[in-house]
Amino acid sequence: MRCVDDLSMICNETIDMCLYKGSSDNMSMVLVAFDPAPRVDPTSKTEDENLESVLVQRTKGKTLVLLLYNILLFYR
Repeated sequence: MRCVDDLSMICNETIDMCLYKGSSDNMSMVLVAFDPAPRVDPTSKTEDENLESVLVQRTKGKTLVLLLYNILLFYR
């Protein structure tokens, strides 16, 4: 939540990670943020964008690597 404030995106990426790791069960996720929930930190967001740019260049657009990277950011 330090890099993105879209709770739906966080939920979707978490579910995607579960599926990637082999889950075959039905999954649902509800993420509720109460104050004082973490806020997007401009420095973290900039670092995230810079790292994503480097990964895109190095992987030549392979989306799986970016998906894993974004999910790992969620668990920081």
